[in-house]
Amino acid sequence: MRTDLKEYHLAGNVRSVETTVVDMSTKSYKLLPSGREELEDFGNPSKGSPSSPLLWEALKFDAAGKLIEDIDVERPLIEQESYRYVYTYNRRGLLVERVGYQENGSPDERTMYIYGPGGRRTEELVYSGDGRLQARYEFDEHENFRFPPTIKIL
Repeated sequence: MRTDLKEYHLAGNVRSVETTVVDMSTKSYKLLPSGREELEDFGNPSKGSPSSPLLWEALKFDAAGKLIEDIDVERPLIEQESYRYVYTYNRRGLLVERVGYQENGSPDERTMYIYGPGGRRTEELVYSGDGRLQARYEFDEHENFRFPPTIKIL
């Protein structure tokens, strides 16, 4: 999970980045010796146009360059993950919470990150949108899943 400007290959005082998409009509053709024959017109799948581009991805960073929010239109469709994530960090700059939201704004998931005294991640708790604990992961001294992984699906 990328949570800082450098991991996105950005530098300087970047506060936000937006990627927009403009889809044009999508058509399929059959190539013939005399030219091409249109087989099907799929139209404009995203409804983004040159005069009204569609938001595809948005990243927001805090003054320290930490990612505090990201939106990805494609993520729920392809990766079965949340549409929007909001990130929270502790005073030491360590990620302590990632909350996922559906496109309609309702909570989708929440992940809490727990660290030991030296700032090493020791545990990860995953909650469903309605607040039920779904899984608990423990990490070794190198922040790798304990082997065999201690995953407790609750």
